[in-house]
Amino acid sequence: DVYYAGWNSNGTASSSGFSIHHPDGDIKKISTYTQAITSTEWGNTVQDTHWNVKWAATTNGHGVTEPGSSGGPLFNNQGFIIGTLTGGNSFCTSPNSPDQFGKLSYHWVSNGSANNRRLKPWLDPDNTGTISLDGTNPPCGSTVQNDAGIQAINAPEGSICNLSLSPSVVLRNYGGNVLQNVVINYQIDGNVYQYTWNGNLPAGSSVTVTLSAVNLTAGNHTFTAETNSPNGLNDNNTANDIQSASFAAIPPNDALNLYLKTDSYGSETTWAITDGSNNEIAGGGPYGNVAGGEILNIPVCIAPGCYTFTIKDSYGDGMNDGGSADFALTGNGGSPNYATLSNRNFGNAESHTFCIVGTSVEQIGTVNIKVVPNPSKGLFTISFNDIRPLDIHITDALGRMVVHQQLTGNQVQIDLSRQPKGIYILQADTQSGRAVTKLVVE
Repeated sequence: DVYYAGWNSNGTASSSGFSIHHPDGDIKKISTYTQAITSTEWGNTVQDTHWNVKWAATTNGHGVTEPGSSGGPLFNNQGFIIGTLTGGNSFCTSPNSPDQFGKLSYHWVSNGSANNRRLKPWLDPDNTGTISLDGTNPPCGSTVQNDAGIQAINAPEGSICNLSLSPSVVLRNYGGNVLQNVVINYQIDGNVYQYTWNGNLPAGSSVTVTLSAVNLTAGNHTFTAETNSPNGLNDNNTANDIQSASFAAIPPNDALNLYLKTDSYGSETTWAITDGSNNEIAGGGPYGNVAGGEILNIPVCIAPGCYTFTIKDSYGDGMNDGGSADFALTGNGGSPNYATLSNRNFGNAESHTFCIVGTSVEQIGTVNIKVVPNPSKGLFTISFNDIRPLDIHITDALGRMVVHQQLTGNQVQIDLSRQPKGIYILQADTQSGRAVTKLVVE
C-alpha cells in the first residue's frame, strides 16, 4: 500500500500545512502549522532558500521537531511536499521557536550544477516543464485503464509579448493502457479549438504537446485545455481532464528591457519583479562570474500595473567590486526609465516601485481621452469627449499625488514641467466611468 506523495516546486508560500517526521528517532509524528510560512535563509548565507515555519498547538499537543527529524517533508495545505527540514530551534522545551525547511523550489535547480545536487533531473527527467505532481498509489496500487489528463499548462503563463499564441500543455497518461490518441479541446475567451494527439505514451508517462497557434487581441485572456476520448473510448476518470490559466497578451513593442551590467561576481546577482500581492511576475539570475562583469539586455514582458523591481546580492555587498556595474529597466527603445541603480553598494537588496499604463486608453463606459503632446517637456493639453469629467488625478511612478483638479470644461492644460522626468499616470473620473492613460515627461 505504498503511496507516493505529491510535490510542488513553484515556490508559493502556504498558509497552513504539516510535517511528518521521526523526532529523536521516535515513531512517526505529525506537526501542524496554521500561520503562513515565510521566506528565509539558513546560516545567513544565500537568501530565500528556506521556509520559516512556526508550529501550532492541536488537540494532540504542540507541534515541534527534534534531532532526527531532519529531512522530514513539509506539506502545504493541498498535501504537496514543498520543503525538507534542515533544522531550527523548536524543541519540546521551546515549542514556539521556528524551524527552517529547505525550499523544494530551491532544491529544484539551484543547489548546484551536478545532478546529485538538484531535484529536477530526477522528478522531471524529460524536461516537460512540470512543477507540480499529484500523489499516487501506482505502480504499487491499482489504476483505471483509459485515463488521460492535462497535467500542466506550459504556455500561456503570466504575460506574453506577442499577439499570436502557440499553447503548450503537458499531457499525462494516468491510465494503465498505452495512450495512442486523445482529443484536446482548448478555449480562449470562449472560442473553441480542437487538436488530436497521436503517439505512444506508456502508463504514468507525460509528454509536452504544442497546440495549433491562434491570434489574440491585446489584453487579458483565459486559456482552458481539456482531454476527451482517450484511445477513442470514454475517459474512466474525468477529474484530471481540465486545466485553466489566465494571461495577458502584450504587443511586442510594449515589452520592457532590463539592461544589466553585472559585477565580476554575477553568481551573487538575482532580480525579481513582484506585483502588489508580492507574487513574482518576472525574474532572473544568478549569472556567470566574469572579470569586469558582462552586459545583458533582457526582455521583460509584464502587463500594465504597479510593480516592485528588486535586485539582490547573496554576498551582501551589492554590485560593488570597483567596476561599472549598473542596471536600467526601461521601455522598449530606452524610454521611459522605470528603475535605475542608485547605489552600487546596496548590500543585500535594492528595490524600486514603478507603474506601467498601457499604450492605449483603458476605458469604462464611453469615456474617451486625448493627450497632446505626449511625451512632452511637461506641458500637456488633455481633451475629453462630451462626457464631462468630474475631476482628474495625476500620480508619479511611486503612486504619490502630484495633481488633483476638478474640471469645469472638457479640456484642460496640465503643467508638470517642475516635476522630475519620468512617467505619470492620469486618471479621469466621470459620471459614466473612468479613463486612465500615461503622461511622459522628457
